[in-house]
Amino acid sequence: MWRPRSSLPKSWFNGTLTSATFNRSEIVSNMRDICYERSEMEDIFSNSVGLPSKLMYKVIGDLGLEDVNKCVSKNCRRIEHGAGDFNKLFEEIFEEAWSKTNITTDKYALLAFKSSITFDPDDFLSNWSVSSSPCDWVGVTCNLRHRRVHSLNLVNMNLSGTISPHLGNLSFLVELDLSYNNFHGHLSKELVQLRRLKLLNLSSNQFDGEIPTWIGDLPVLQHLVLWFNNFSGIIPLSVSNLSKLETLDWTSNFVEGTIPLEIGTLTNLKILGLGDNKLIGIIPNAISNLSSLEQLILAYNSLSGDPARPHPHTS
Repeated sequence: MWRPRSSLPKSWFNGTLTSATFNRSEIVSNMRDICYERSEMEDIFSNSVGLPSKLMYKVIGDLGLEDVNKCVSKNCRRIEHGAGDFNKLFEEIFEEAWSKTNITTDKYALLAFKSSITFDPDDFLSNWSVSSSPCDWVGVTCNLRHRRVHSLNLVNMNLSGTISPHLGNLSFLVELDLSYNNFHGHLSKELVQLRRLKLLNLSSNQFDGEIPTWIGDLPVLQHLVLWFNNFSGIIPLSVSNLSKLETLDWTSNFVEGTIPLEIGTLTNLKILGLGDNKLIGIIPNAISNLSSLEQLILAYNSLSGDPARPHPHTS
């Protein structure tokens, strides 16, 4: 439970502080009408010492995203205070307000995704509406701390359509599982914005096109499961950037070319599935460096050699 301290160092307050000043619920209630610009929030949280000495808060009726951009001077007033013992309290208030604002971003990202779905025979997404919270929607899970969309799991719902680029706005998304559906098309480059993504499972769909190079720019990705699709092209070298990767399963696609030596740098890899593709050449010895590997699937390609034995001209 938060408790105010008895002193207020480095502050500019002058006068008497009543007990109501320290009533957290009352403060939070009064602060419901505060909104702020994104740039101001970045200034706040980029300051490692505490809150800036002077902040401008714009006071309006609601914290919804649509209102943040409608702040006008006649509805605004200045609140100035020094960095001090209220730092933690204000940060909590800002976090609560910022989360409320951004859950609206999540909502409209998901509604845009829903609009790109052309077939939902069982009406699984019928409760996805503007009037309700996305945290209550079928297939959606929000995290407890920020109340932001954490997981989107629509496995085996017989859905058809494409992946909207707006999914890239789900900045707190950790798991995206659309397996066993009928999604098609290319993977939108906007998905590279999912910097917290740990699981990407698009298996058993009809996605096509080359596996994008930006896939290697998802810094914490652990499971990349794309089997039974129509992906083509070569294995992008950027995959070697996925140092936390444990599962790489692209079985049953149309991936061609050779297996890059860089695969051997994925030391956390437990499952490597590249079977039933159009791969050619010698299986690189680098695969033998994968000390955590538990399952290796390379059948139904035009590969030769044994990764456990050294081959000439490979490493």
